[in-house]
Amino acid sequence: MWWLFVVSALIELAAGAASLFSPSSIPAFNKLTTGQGAEAVRWWSVAVISLGAAAFLVRNAPDSDVGKQAIGFGMLIYNIFLSIFCLRDYPKASSVGVLVHIPLAVGFLYWLKTSTAFFSF
Repeated sequence: MWWLFVVSALIELAAGAASLFSPSSIPAFNKLTTGQGAEAVRWWSVAVISLGAAAFLVRNAPDSDVGKQAIGFGMLIYNIFLSIFCLRDYPKASSVGVLVHIPLAVGFLYWLKTSTAFFSF
């Protein structure tokens, strides 16, 4: 399951790089003070969070289905929160945010559905 965090982080890193190299940001002298630079920093900070979560899961992966289920719910909430954040603050990045985080949230829902402990409450 940790690899989903890594995939999310790679897409977020690419989105940050793409926001810096968009045609509207090229004429800017200092890109980090423009809107595109702030957008790139935001994407990259989210990528660092995703990579940190992946590293935590690799080190402390739970063996029980209940632990895996709790991590699945956490990832679902994480992706929904990031999708709302993308839609609220950066309309230009909203399509990227939805394309990245909503499919991952749906993937975690499917993973939870197939988990043996999902209906054990």
